[in-house]
Amino acid sequence: MISDKFRYVFFGQMVLKTYRNYFPNHVPTISHLFSSVKTAEISNPSFIKQGKKEVHIKDLEVSNDLISILLEVADPEILDHYVYDTQKNTTRLHARNAHEVPVVSVHVVIDSSSKHDVKKIYPTAIENNPYLPRSYVMNVINSILSRHFNQEKDWKVIKRKMERRMYSPRIDFGAAANQTLDGMLTNGGSLAGVSWVDVTVKNAAQGMGTYAISKTQTVNMKVSGKPKAQDAFGIIRDLIGKVPDGATSTSVIVIDENDKEKVVGVDLTKPDILATVFIPQKKIQLPPNDYLPSHVITLHKNFVQNVNKQLK
Repeated sequence: MISDKFRYVFFGQMVLKTYRNYFPNHVPTISHLFSSVKTAEISNPSFIKQGKKEVHIKDLEVSNDLISILLEVADPEILDHYVYDTQKNTTRLHARNAHEVPVVSVHVVIDSSSKHDVKKIYPTAIENNPYLPRSYVMNVINSILSRHFNQEKDWKVIKRKMERRMYSPRIDFGAAANQTLDGMLTNGGSLAGVSWVDVTVKNAAQGMGTYAISKTQTVNMKVSGKPKAQDAFGIIRDLIGKVPDGATSTSVIVIDENDKEKVVGVDLTKPDILATVFIPQKKIQLPPNDYLPSHVITLHKNFVQNVNKQLK
């Protein structure tokens, strides 16, 4: 159940580009782009569907230094919930009526300050909602951009020939370069363990036909005491040394400053796995008298302001 007193929020960066990077010199600023989106959505609103789920922009505000977006998702697979009467000591199902579909909303907050316009990389926060994951949030926004701005433009290829290629703005959401395992464990986070997927080939010549028989298992090595900083670094290096050559993936399990566990995939071929970047979460608390329900029809002003302070 989503709390109405706080939210966990992903903090990363939004990279603005064009489809397949065909037109790197024609990337708009984020403020100009979403001002155009707002105008287009007023006259021709988008409803992005995936299976039974439907998402659209419920509210959008663009200022000189801040863009805030409220996405609404209607999904019949969201469960009805039970409510408890504290006086009668009874419980009942708070069920939907005919033709009703449960809805939730998700905030996206972007620092659109002009100082980020040169690189087109903008600090961004996405509210963590299990019914609308951050990857799907990005897919929805990109689908809306494609719907409104797809057009053909001349594209110069080798020997000064021109071709017609599709032009459309695109966005990616990723980790900021300064968000690393090293940074988390140095600034209040702790180590919980290391895990890997081990693939062992057995009876290579005795499988069915010409196929080998392999065994796949996930190995989890937990760490007690929640070590931090240098203590954690030493344990990570020791555990990483135990990962067999046949492992197909390796992850470090850490606990952030909000006591939330996070699994960070690491590449063992890199010289320093502590430099692995990841997208952190932060807990955004709201005053007791200013609740944030799981669904709102307009942007929650205080929540947006609190998130924006964390972006700076």
